[in-house]
Amino acid sequence: TPDAGTNLGTTLAGKADLAGCQFSGTVDLGNQLLKNINKVECYSCQLGVQNGVDGGTGRGIYFWHTGDANWTAYMSQSGTGKNSAGGTAPAGGFFTGHAIRHRIYNASLQRGFVWENASNVCIFSVREDGVGFFSNAVYAHNGYGGSHTWLNSDDRLKFEETAVSDGLATIRQLRPMRYLKSDTLNERSNLRTEVGLIAQEVFEIPQLKHCVLEKMPLPDNPIVEPGDEGPEVTHAPFANPTSINEASGQLELVYTDIFNYTIQAVKELDAIVQAQAATIAALQSEVQALKSVNFLV
Repeated sequence: TPDAGTNLGTTLAGKADLAGCQFSGTVDLGNQLLKNINKVECYSCQLGVQNGVDGGTGRGIYFWHTGDANWTAYMSQSGTGKNSAGGTAPAGGFFTGHAIRHRIYNASLQRGFVWENASNVCIFSVREDGVGFFSNAVYAHNGYGGSHTWLNSDDRLKFEETAVSDGLATIRQLRPMRYLKSDTLNERSNLRTEVGLIAQEVFEIPQLKHCVLEKMPLPDNPIVEPGDEGPEVTHAPFANPTSINEASGQLELVYTDIFNYTIQAVKELDAIVQAQAATIAALQSEVQALKSVNFLV
């Protein structure tokens, strides 16, 4: 076993116990396991894991210990015998080719993946059964799909509540449009057919102005020093701009709020229909009464 602090260079092929050692140059350990490593610093170097092999046991990063293949990261295509435990590596969403794969133990819905920031806050997590959590809003550039969508709607989070009473008048001002949508502002790029609303038009409706958001762009070539929070992509309502078309960022719509106005519009239409039905029933009764009188005469 080399002494701690030894500059190992290219002389460690086959060595197993590397406690406190420093690496430089090229180190080839063959198939030997590394153990008892307290700290490894590797600057301007490369760390190879798969060595061109498509998955399989004995390759990858073992997080808990080298005998536990339930907590690993590896690379492979989907297929039988390709995961780090020797089992089937599953296909991804809509693809089956090579992928960087992360494997976790699943048994009690108490495990998963967590992304945290420097303030020790969970900003994103995925539970072992696939349930995801975001601590803030989620924005999908080209749409999203799924079987369920949850939104915070607890009454204890809401203040200054007022009932919506102008649903029908508001919805009448909307113009659903069919169009080809680009993924780049003012350019015909990767066009796809969509049906939706125009953000600039929605902004002109007072009740729905708050539904229009501007996606603020990142600064050009941002410089982030270690420890800095870094640039953020913010989404904020407009503050009555002079011209909506002069917005520098991409405009987005909060469709859920617009949908809630359609609920009120349907209720208002239902009230009209019910009132008309009552009027029709009354008129029909009067007609029947008149017919009876004429019959008797």
